[in-house]
Parts: sequence; structure tokens; C-alpha cells
Amino acid sequence: MKYFIPIGLLAFITGVNSVTVDMINGTEVVDPWLETGFVSISDRYWTSVETLGTTFKPDSVIFVSLPDVGGRHYTTGTPTSIRITNKVYNNGVYTFDMKLFHPNDSYCSKEFYIPKYLEKPVLISWVVANKGVYNISGHQFVLDSGLVNRTHNLLAGVGDTVDVFNFEFPTGCNASNPSQICAYRQSLPLENLGAVSTIQTFVNEHYLLTRTSRIRRRDVTIILTPHDSSDPSYFMMGEHEEVAYMVFETGVVISCVERVTFETVRFDDVTSEALYYSYHFSYKYAPGIYGSLISQNSLVDSTGVRVFERTVSDAYVITQEDQCVENQTIHTTEESVAALVVGELYSAGTEVCVVNFVPLEFGCDYTILLYDLFGDGWGNIELVVTTDGFSRKYSPDCSCLQIDIYSDSCNITLNMTSDGDPIAPWEVLWVTEIGGETWVGDFDSTLKANNQTVWFYDDMVDYDPESDVNACHECKHPPPKPKPGPGGSKGKDDDTTTGDDKATRDDTTTGDDGAGDDTVGDDAVGGDDTAAGDDGASGGDGKGDGNGKGSGKGAGKGKGKRPPAKVIVDLFDHKKNGWYDDSGDFTDVCEGDVCGSQECEDEEIQVPNILHYPQYFIMNEDRTKLIKSGTICSDNRGVEFCEEVLPHDGRFVFRVAGENPPGDNATWSFCGRDGGIKEELQFSMRAGKCHPGDQFTADDYCSGVTTLLSIGAVLTITDVSAGTLSEFDTKTLQQQLTAVVPVVRNVKISSYQLSGSNIEVQTVIVVAVEDYGLDGTIFSNKESVFSTVSDALASPISSGAFLSVLQNSLRNSPQGASDVLLKATSVSIDTVEMSSYEYVMGMKTDSETTESAVEEETVTSSSKSNVNSSPSGTVLILCGAVAGVIAVAFVIARAVRKSRMGTPSHLPLPDNSEHVSLEFDDNAEEDTIPTFELNVQATQHSYFKSSERV
Repeated sequence: MKYFIPIGLLAFITGVNSVTVDMINGTEVVDPWLETGFVSISDRYWTSVETLGTTFKPDSVIFVSLPDVGGRHYTTGTPTSIRITNKVYNNGVYTFDMKLFHPNDSYCSKEFYIPKYLEKPVLISWVVANKGVYNISGHQFVLDSGLVNRTHNLLAGVGDTVDVFNFEFPTGCNASNPSQICAYRQSLPLENLGAVSTIQTFVNEHYLLTRTSRIRRRDVTIILTPHDSSDPSYFMMGEHEEVAYMVFETGVVISCVERVTFETVRFDDVTSEALYYSYHFSYKYAPGIYGSLISQNSLVDSTGVRVFERTVSDAYVITQEDQCVENQTIHTTEESVAALVVGELYSAGTEVCVVNFVPLEFGCDYTILLYDLFGDGWGNIELVVTTDGFSRKYSPDCSCLQIDIYSDSCNITLNMTSDGDPIAPWEVLWVTEIGGETWVGDFDSTLKANNQTVWFYDDMVDYDPESDVNACHECKHPPPKPKPGPGGSKGKDDDTTTGDDKATRDDTTTGDDGAGDDTVGDDAVGGDDTAAGDDGASGGDGKGDGNGKGSGKGAGKGKGKRPPAKVIVDLFDHKKNGWYDDSGDFTDVCEGDVCGSQECEDEEIQVPNILHYPQYFIMNEDRTKLIKSGTICSDNRGVEFCEEVLPHDGRFVFRVAGENPPGDNATWSFCGRDGGIKEELQFSMRAGKCHPGDQFTADDYCSGVTTLLSIGAVLTITDVSAGTLSEFDTKTLQQQLTAVVPVVRNVKISSYQLSGSNIEVQTVIVVAVEDYGLDGTIFSNKESVFSTVSDALASPISSGAFLSVLQNSLRNSPQGASDVLLKATSVSIDTVEMSSYEYVMGMKTDSETTESAVEEETVTSSSKSNVNSSPSGTVLILCGAVAGVIAVAFVIARAVRKSRMGTPSHLPLPDNSEHVSLEFDDNAEEDTIPTFELNVQATQHSYFKSSERV
């Protein structure tokens, strides 16, 4: 976008005072002679600029503003210079590159100075202009260039000819005397003149500044200024650099109809103490400040001018020395500084300046695709997006999330973090398009960009199919089946060999099809590979059958080394063209709305196929460590059998992740189970054998998996009076048990039996593992929650606090003093068992909005009536220390998905026991049931009827 008003339209502009005149040609300027804009540049890379205007001449000159770098004090300043290279002229259009440079520490004392990269790019202003002499609103601007050089470390004084270059202004402003210099009028005081200059070439490829040592009405004197150095050879540059200069009257304020300004100022008392400057105009955003030293009152050669804290209305100016030779950077000698302020106004000005103004495009938009290879979300991994001084974190819940980021500063940093050990980081990718290029990152990647330029990156993902890192490596194949033995006998088959059929051929599976009870941690039960000779070696010299003790008689030398625990992974491809994809194509990997709750502003970003072809992964139970991986490499194969060696014991997860190519289907068979893409099997290895467990799809995880854990506890209440438990007794027990468990979904007393003067009470406590902030599909998390609940029960019961508060609550019992529990002397826990668990898909984990998932159960009594109501309301929970914790024998039974873990030791009740029916009245008064109190803090619980199912 540019603001340029043709001369022919001036009659329609109200308040226009004057036009711009080319004083050498003596004509009004019709075509833009100057263009200005903004860009962010860095000290790490070159930034390219191209003009919008097409009316520039081959010898046009470039100026750059002072970078706002460093702090308020001279000790916190950062000396920098902006260098230009690759100036290219093409049919009226100019392109060039810019970069920030620091002093070269190779020629500096590292005792005082070691350069450091800037944290982020810096916004500067630039000007491209045709050489000449121009009159804007009665004020003269002179633009030209010349060659400068440096040959000596000692700077010559004004009037000397060594390393001091004097340039007379152009001629031709007087038509009657074309050779006359275009000088300023004699009435203009010299102290009202200012100049700025910029090096145009890149002959000497390092930090360089310019300094104007004198300005007169007809000429200007410029010196080339490197940083300080104790090495005299550093100042001997040999070849010349071209320097452009602009001379102007100071104290001038011009507002153009193009909404750009020219505001000139001169300071004659600038030192290393910051000088405040308030602009004449109030700008739409911080303007560019072009500045140069225009005096040489001090012999310190390295002094430059610096600005900081530029705002829309003011800035600070300071002199800045480097630390290449000495540590101190104080500059007490007053120097003169000239400055030209160029910025954008909110509305059009009054002068026709005939310039192109490229306004700062506020903000940049970045689109980033967050992708999970399996499709179950990133778990505890997040993408950190830092821009405009803030960091925000994003994570997809399922396969994809596409986010649109707006940045005012156009500076953005992308990296990843995790809460604890990252879960399945090998499945995490993020993709963005910057500068017309696709950038792919993973958990270890970092990317920093300014506008559409990536200026820093580390550990980005290589998606070149020809790269060695993306080569496909064939998995190890199991050995062939042995040939038939003599006489037609087939001999021993190790059943690990792949054949022509689809059936799984690994003898490492138990063949119990997962319906058994072997998913829970009894890895030490049976066949733990500790039996002598289980690797086929006998106790002596005899030869074993490969599975047990040898048949020969040996000297009893002990057990042999265990063989490797091998498993076979069977992979199948519907089209028989393999899984690996090195085509170099990109694909839309997400289905449906990938932008979550926000509307997608851009089309979905595509992901390179080399990064999302189907692969299997074997990982530890927590999914934090990748153990094995593989795929079908060959493009003409539909079946692959891979042999992997795993630990003999432990819990693991097998899953196939990636995307099915269009019309194709990847499937697998492993550990006695079959599955497809984006499907996992949890399994355990016990004594070198594979035992299948629960099986999930990515959709299961996306819909939300709630793990409802049923914990059975048997309480023994001693020295009770003869009788039965009333409805009030039972409900009060349930309520108090609910109060002592941290987060509970339901508590139910399922039965009780009388044994002499004692009552044994069977309870079922249902909790959701996810309510405790844990993933219930991981068995160790189930155990952790079970332990938490067990401890919560044990502490108040063992200390006697539970009985004390229970009996206090029972004083309001309808039975009064005759209540059977009031004379009890103790309560103890006989057993606590993890009796069963169930996965509920798509179920919320908020205990206040989710119904209980306890299955309807009948109380073991002659009438078999149901417990169908529970009290509801506010209860008081234990708070503070409760002394004494007894040792509780925890009987952990085994379980499978959506089934019981085993029969609790107390249920069913023996046939000869005394059964008591719990027949409750649904209309019973619940307000008469007291709350559980003990130095207390209130919390709200929701209760559920045990007859209600999810």
C-alpha cells in the first residue's frame, strides 16, 4: 500500500499549501522521488527489502534509521551498525539486504567485551530516494553520495586530508549558472544545518559507522569510523566504501498528504547521559529516527549515537562507545547530533511531498497445525507459542488442532514443553508455513521467526524422503520353520516362524484371548523363569527339550541363562504395497474441523507423507520410553512378520499409529489379538511370555475414558449388641465412609453378617481414577489410587476416630440408646481389595455431574432387596492429623476390562451365616441422619442410587 496523490488531484485537496520541487530541474515533482517503510532486521541473518515504487534511478541512495537497542544507561548500551548489501536496480525498482553488526571481538579485548546475539529482531525504518536537491514547503533537502576510506588508526582533525572526505553538494539549481553548487542561503546559520548518512556498500564486511565532522552551506565532511582496537592494522581498510548523505535544515516539521512526516532536529549537548526528546507530532506508532554525530569534539574515535525507548510521542538520545579497548563507556564531552524523524500520522497532512509511504502492517498471522500420529492427543505435552511478550500453550485432544496466531510484533517463537516425562513424544508433530516454506517440528524443535523470515531454528524435523534419517529399515524376520525330520516326522516347531497364512505365529502368547485374569500385576506368579534348565539346559550333561529340565543326569550345575523373550508382530497391508511412503507428497491428515472452537481462517496445513505412514510402536506402560518400532518397508509386500526382543517381565503398550493411504488399510496381529491403525493393545510380559490385556482405539481416548475402580472393604465392628443393622445405621455408615475417601463416586454397604458379638460389613467403594488426575488405563495408576483410598480408610479407623464420630452421629438414631452400634468397642479393616474396574467411554470425570457406574447388586439376604437410596447433602470431612496407622493386608485381585478382578474373600456369604435383609424405605427422612464431624471442613458430595447404571 502506498500514499501518492497525483498533482492533477491537488485542486480537490483542502488545505494544501505547496508542492515538492526538483530544484536541479526547476520543475514540480510528479513521480515519487522517495519511499519509506519499516522492517525488522536481525544480527543473525540478512533481511531483504523491495520498493513498491518503480520510478527510482540506478544511482538512488538508501538510508536506515537508528536501531532501538540497549538500555537507558551507557553501561547497558549495545553498539551496533546496520550494513547494506546486494543493492539491485531493475526497471525503477530497488531491492537490497540489511543486517545488524556488532564490534568484532577478534579485534577487541575479551576482558571487557564479548558480543552476544540480540534476543529478537529490531524494527527499523528505511528510505530509498533519488539523488538531488528538493524543496518541500520552502525547505531544502540535499541527497548525494561519495566514496570514503580509512587508512590509519589515528583520526585526522578537521581540515586535514587523511581519512577525512569532503563532499560538495550537487550543481544545477541555478539555470543561469548550471555549474553553481546548490548551496543553502547565506542567511541560514550553520548551527541550523544537520545531516544523516548511511554506508551503501559492503566492501569491509564488519561493524562500521560514519561520522559527519563538519557541515557547511555548500558541503559536508564525512569520516569512516570502525570500532576501537589495539591492533592498528584493523583500521587499514584499503578499498573505499560508498556513503550516502542527506543534508537538511533543522527545526523543520512537514506533514505530507501521504500521511508521512519529515521532522528534523539538532542537539548540541549529547553525552553518555540520556537526553529526552519530545516529537513535534504524535504518531500512529513509534517513528523511525535517522541520526548521526555531526561533530568531533572528542578524540574518542568509536563514539556513535543511540536511541532507546522510542514511543509514539518521544524518545531518548545518548552517545555510545564500545568496550573493545577499555571497559568504561562514559562520554562526557558534548557532541552534536542531527536527527530526521519519519513516521505515519493518523490523518493526511498539508504538504504534497510526492513520496511513497509503506505503512507498518500491524501484526502478522501465523497458522500452526498440531498433529498427533496416533490420534489420542498429546497428553502432557504442549506447544509453547511466545509472541508480544506472552507465552501461550496449546495441545490437541485428538489427532489435530490448527491454531491461528496473531502477533503485533511479528516475532514468534515455537517450542515444546511437558508436565513431567513427555508421553509418547515420538508421535508429536507441529507444522507451519513461513516464508513459503513448510517447517515441521517435534518435541525437541525450536523455531523463531520475524514476519515471514525464520531467523533461528534448532532440531527441526527433516522431511526429505532422500535423507538418511528417513530411510526405512527392514525389521528382523523370525527364522523359518524347521524341515520335517527323518521318516516323515515334522520335528519340533518353535512356532515362531512366519508362514503363508495370516495367523499369528508367536509362541510367546498365552492364547487366553484376553478374557482371563492376567492383566493385573502378579508377574511373580508361576513361570518366573527361575526354574533350573528352563532355557533348555539340563542340570547336568543331559539335553533338555527346550522348555524345562533336561532328561539326562547331570552334576546339578544349576540353572542356565534365560533365552531372549521374543515376540512376533504380524503386519498386513490391504493393497499389498507396503506401509512406508517416500513419495514426497503432502497430505491432509485431519478430518473435520481441526480448529477446535475457533473458526479456521486458513486451509488445513498438509503434512509430509514421509512423517505419517503407518508404523508400530512398542513402549513402556507409561508411554514415556520407546522400546521398538517398525513398518512394512517394501512397496510390493502385503504381509510382514517382525521379530522383536523384549524384557522377560513388565507391562507394555503396542500400538499402530499413522494414516491409512486413500483406499488402503493397515492391520496387525500381535500377542493373540488383532487390530487396525490407531489402535493399541496393552500387554504384559511374564517369564518371557506375552499376555494380552486391554485394547483401545484412538477414538476411545478422544471420547474420554473414565476408569471406575470398585474397591471392596470388609469392616469388623466388635462387641455389638444383638440385633440387626437398621436403615439409619447402614446409611450413616455409608455416609461416613464417603466422607473419609478423598474423591468418591459411590459408597454402598452390600451385605453384613453376624459372628458372635461382631458384625462383618462388606462395602463397595467406587472411585474414578481420573478424578485423582491420573490416567486409569495405566495399571500402576489404578494401584496408586487404590493405595490412596486404602490409606484414607486405614488412618481414621485405626486411630479410633472413625468409631468415635460414627457413634456420635448415631445418638440421633431412631433406636436411641438401643442402637446395635452404640456399644461397639472397635472397628477394624479385615481386607481391602481392588475387586473390579470398568472403562466408560465418553464419560465426564466431574463427580458432581456424572452418575455412579456401580452395577445394580442385590444384598445377600433372603429377600434379596436392593439398596436403592442414599442420603444427599453437605457432609463434614476429617481435617488435620489423625494419629496411628495400622498395617492393612491388601488383597489385590486380578481383573480384565469391564469385569470383576476376582471373587472377594467375604462375598458371597456362606450359606450357614446369618443373613439380614436391608429393606430401605425410599421415603425415609434423610435429614435425621447426622453429619460426620471432627474438627472440620465442609465439602459438597453428590450421592447416587446404586440401582442407577451408566
